[in-house]
Amino acid sequence: MTLPATLRDHPAINVRGASLPVRYEAARSAIAACDRLDECQDWADKAAALASYAKQANDDELVHMATRIQLRAVRRCGELLRAIEPSPGGRPSETRGGDPPSLSRSQAAHDAGLSRDQKRTALRVAAVPEEEFERAVEAERPTVTAMADRGTRKQPEVDLLEGRDPKDFKTATAVRALLIPLAELVATIPVEAVMRGSRPRELPGLARRLSTLQPWLASLAAMIALESPDVKPNGTH
Repeated sequence: MTLPATLRDHPAINVRGASLPVRYEAARSAIAACDRLDECQDWADKAAALASYAKQANDDELVHMATRIQLRAVRRCGELLRAIEPSPGGRPSETRGGDPPSLSRSQAAHDAGLSRDQKRTALRVAAVPEEEFERAVEAERPTVTAMADRGTRKQPEVDLLEGRDPKDFKTATAVRALLIPLAELVATIPVEAVMRGSRPRELPGLARRLSTLQPWLASLAAMIALESPDVKPNGTH
């Protein structure tokens, strides 16, 4: 089978050498780990395109897999949005000290490229109770629209922060959003290339920032190791 160019090379949706359940579980894990709205929406868009392609190919199994991926990506978008406190309106609240800038749900959605309808749909899908969502996604084959309709029902309040302080959650999310792409970038770049591309007068500033980052990252790694003993220093399990 030949997938569209935007999908066929994606590692989690690659049809070569893997069964559908294996690819689905890989995609499910990747989506669950998403910390950025734009990344979640990218998953949702690619899955929707895959579902459309599968329908044209009359591949019901692939349609089901793609729709489940799309639903999970849309829900993850909604979960990240719901973790942002709704803005009461007016000007954004001022920040103090080193707190991250205040950001409204609407602004966060806009910055991630979500339309107003996509934002509303994501929030509604995220409002569906987890057990109901899992049961429906795996057994009932609902559409995104049908799942969003379920989210409009009156539901008991759910603590999405799971006891975490909202400011700490925002700070941690902001740090992960910076560190994850940075780690992926530097993994492909030799340090010699950075040295060759830097002017001598730029090196002291780079060194100062490294002197700040190194002990902070080492402290974070040590605390992660204490919290998750199965995580090795290099980040593997």
